[in-house]
Amino acid sequence: LCDCGGTMVVQRTQYGSWVTVGRRNCVHGLEGTDIRKTQKVTSYKKCNSCGRTLSDTVTKSKWECNGKVQ
Repeated sequence: LCDCGGTMVVQRTQYGSWVTVGRRNCVHGLEGTDIRKTQKVTSYKKCNSCGRTLSDTVTKSKWECNGKVQ
């Protein structure tokens, strides 16, 4: 909610590129490594009453398995 009592509505969302930030041995017992990646996601919002705007950025993360079956 906005301070004026209106509702903040998402106008658009911007997704950054996935970036490799770490590695580890494969947790599935396979030969190889898992890769940790992060992505910044920014939402741009606007109040449906007073027009106030704001943005909110979060960082998503995931592990990708790159192990190989022997």
